Amino acid sequence: MYFLFTDETNQQPSKKAEFFIYGGLFVSHEQLSQVHHLVEGIRERHGFKPGDPFKFAEHDRPEHVSRETHRAA
Repeated sequence: MYFLFTDETNQQPSKKAEFFIYGGLFVSHEQLSQVHHLVEGIRERHGFKPGDPFKFAEHDRPEHVSRETHRAA
């Protein structure tokens, strides 16, 4: 069994950014636990709290996480 994790960017195009990207990653059920633990470790090391968004976009950065730390995570 495989799991497909997907995400999109630029759902509302503007005159500055007229594009839409949709991507995904397949993970086998054997890899799922390892991926989960790796992501949880990154979140913990960089100060993300449970429930905090963990997305690339700056506007999703939790207030208690600095820009530099967010970028590094």
